[in-house]
Amino acid sequence: MNAFTAPLPDPSGADEPMLTIKRQAIFGMLITFFDYARRNWNLEAYNYLPINFILVMFAITSKHPDPDVVLGVNPQGCLEATFGKPIRTTPDWTVSLLQKILSLALGRAIVQSKPFLGFLWEDKKSSVDPDDKLSVAEEFDLVKQAAENAIPSDLEQLRRQAMCAFFHYPVDVFHTFLTYRDCFSLFIFEPLQYDGWISPE
Repeated sequence: MNAFTAPLPDPSGADEPMLTIKRQAIFGMLITFFDYARRNWNLEAYNYLPINFILVMFAITSKHPDPDVVLGVNPQGCLEATFGKPIRTTPDWTVSLLQKILSLALGRAIVQSKPFLGFLWEDKKSSVDPDDKLSVAEEFDLVKQAAENAIPSDLEQLRRQAMCAFFHYPVDVFHTFLTYRDCFSLFIFEPLQYDGWISPE
């Protein structure tokens, strides 16, 4: 099995790395990062701190059935495709499976292949101004409603990213996350959704 055909890592088998990482410390950091992003709600970039932390921790603690495959997190990855004319899109995060170079140094016979694109992650700022008078549940309901209202206008960007991904990677389905503060949505795309839809700018 190589990195191109391999499935995504399974985080349930992450016991060994987690032995040295306290769960309480992880959630303490994550809560701090999300609160920092919350208080700077008007700029998307502040939400990169908690999300990047989540993705890097996922990459570190995930185990893949193939010991020669690792998960990599690439901020501001680039996807390109040609549909009449070139299209370039830069997701906030590109999560890929890659083969270990270290295995080559140890003398293991591995043929380098193109990385397998696991999923994309796109973050958007929330339009909800933090209000300390509200309970956590009340504020989350406002963030969730604002996210649901904003999703239709952001779907075009996600579709373009998925279309570029299908251009490079022959997969049957493709996953992308969309976040507004601590409100997460997962979208599943299929190639048949794109017949004739795209109109390059």
